[in-house]
Amino acid sequence: MSIRNTITPFSTTLPNMPVTDMQGQPNNALSRISIVKKTARIYDDGSSQIDVPVWGYQGTWGENNVMGGPAIQVTSGRSLLVEWKNNLTKSSKCPVDEVHVPYDESSDIIVPQNTLGAGGVGLEKKPSAYFVPHLHGAKTAPNYDGWPESMMMPGQSRLSRYENDERSTMYWYHDHAMHTTRLNAYSGLAAPYIIRDKEECSLNLPKGRDEIFMVIQDRNLNLPEKRLNKGVNKTTLLHKTETNTGPLEFYGPLTLVNGAIWPKRTVDAGLYRLRILNGSNSRVYALYLVETQTDGTLDLSSKPQIAKEPRIVKIGTDGGLLDEAVELKRFTDKGAIVLMPAERIDLLIDFSKCKNKSYAFVNAATSPFSGSDSIRTLDANFYPSAPEKDTGRNPYPEMMRFDVCEAMKGHKDTNDLDCIIDKMKEVITTRYYDLDKVKKTRTIALVEKDMGPNKPAMLTTFELIEEGELKEYEGATDKPDKPDKPDKPDKPYQALKAGRVVEIDGVKYRVCAERFQDPLNFQVVHGDTEIWRFVNISPDSHPMHLHLVQYRHHATRRLAPIEQIDSTTGNVVNTEGNGNMEAADIVNGAFRTGDSIRIKSTASSPVVDETGLKDTIRVDPGTMVEIIAKFEGHLGRYLYHCHLLEHEDHDMMRQFVVARPDMRMHSKDIPGSVGK
Repeated sequence: MSIRNTITPFSTTLPNMPVTDMQGQPNNALSRISIVKKTARIYDDGSSQIDVPVWGYQGTWGENNVMGGPAIQVTSGRSLLVEWKNNLTKSSKCPVDEVHVPYDESSDIIVPQNTLGAGGVGLEKKPSAYFVPHLHGAKTAPNYDGWPESMMMPGQSRLSRYENDERSTMYWYHDHAMHTTRLNAYSGLAAPYIIRDKEECSLNLPKGRDEIFMVIQDRNLNLPEKRLNKGVNKTTLLHKTETNTGPLEFYGPLTLVNGAIWPKRTVDAGLYRLRILNGSNSRVYALYLVETQTDGTLDLSSKPQIAKEPRIVKIGTDGGLLDEAVELKRFTDKGAIVLMPAERIDLLIDFSKCKNKSYAFVNAATSPFSGSDSIRTLDANFYPSAPEKDTGRNPYPEMMRFDVCEAMKGHKDTNDLDCIIDKMKEVITTRYYDLDKVKKTRTIALVEKDMGPNKPAMLTTFELIEEGELKEYEGATDKPDKPDKPDKPDKPYQALKAGRVVEIDGVKYRVCAERFQDPLNFQVVHGDTEIWRFVNISPDSHPMHLHLVQYRHHATRRLAPIEQIDSTTGNVVNTEGNGNMEAADIVNGAFRTGDSIRIKSTASSPVVDETGLKDTIRVDPGTMVEIIAKFEGHLGRYLYHCHLLEHEDHDMMRQFVVARPDMRMHSKDIPGSVGK
């Protein structure tokens, strides 16, 4: 039975995002935000409603029953103090039902995540109201950054200082608690954080009701697929994942925008600004805008068409406004707006020529997502006829509808859009990093590890260190060897296993860390510019996020081939030509036998979608993505990780330290020692 028989798309009005406006407040003004349990109304078609219990952020002035929290707005250059208060009790349990369901290809329901309702094995709920606030994207001191082990217990509070010493942009704040980020954020702990500056103000961009914040999230409900009762239907959010051979990630069949299922929004025939955040745990969105039928519905049996109007222009990314706008038609991913989890995009959309028409954003991305090949084309098979059997885990592509009415006098229009585009080139200054000042290149492999029969694979990061930088060893064991020579400051690294060799373009590396608590390898000198390379030899795309910095996409290279090399003969045992699915088998085979992995890369064409400053970047299977960043502003310990929250919670997260120049890692040369 289709979920659409239970929940009708485009029946609920898009909720207005509540706002805590701290603009105009003095430096170090105080805002109080409490973590509370409340009831959110996520669907209302006029006769039937759906209410769910959630955790949420509640600002100084309180909010309505919208999921999430207030959009905090601040002025660039003025610090904000936030007192976070955990207002839950010691007995508080997560309001989400967690269920594991076996993946069974012989079942009538091929992918159980695509269906409403539980089934499977429910997991026991335990008191779990422990939280860590994190301001995603911000240049924040380490003690305020949201270290996942530094959790607030029920009744406790924490004071954080956010300097806001950045350009105009939209960050977001969410929970970052160790091993429970996926459930806490899913429960509702996520909301936007907006910085405004003079450059943005000078562009005369749409504002007020013409600036629409959109937080996109996928969800499931512990609700049977049947007609809703009249009045309020009370249920719970459902975090349903697969066991045995199924993927670890969560993908829900319902898309919520600002906490409402498949909402609608009435707009004037004029210019609007859309500030979009993909706040989902793991789902990727590849958005097309299509014209609906005259009654506002989508014809699921015919080929939908990408709308020629309205005109859509990208003006900003994770790190703020671009110095040159990008027309949507220039996007490389089949013309789709692709957002990995945690990515943001800033759009101008011009409805001037669209009065009395309706348009809907639909999602063309299948999940798990593995690059452009996972984006469906708009053909007759775009909408699956049997949603519960959709192996692409995208059974219900609807996201949101815009209903365009008459033009309002004084509303910005096409002429204003052209003026904004021209003025951005004059006003916006974007930081570019000097390649001549790059001090170091670091390499991280993204790997899928086989965990045994009928167990989900584990995704992890392999920190790779060139062999020339390693300590010397005696033999090869399953545990780190003791060096046969004293520590050397110029060779501070120690491999996890002597046999784990990864060769990339002729350079040999050893795996020196993969789990969160493995020894520190990445110590960055404050003020240095570095290149980090993410080498994806897993089947999935990963959104890789670095704390503290905004960086730029430097290059993307294709990996081909990937080979398993016999450690004794040097012969090629196995090979994969395009760096995709089979690479995981090669990796697991090599690390079981002690063989080496050899990878060759070739240059790829520039990706126009990756212009601008970023804090989260997409790394597709079979690619090596290089980013360039300057590490400055604070000293201390920070994180980098995959922002698929189920991966992050299961150890796809590592540490790095930004240190002063005279500090050396694992060295006896202590600064300030006698004789130094």
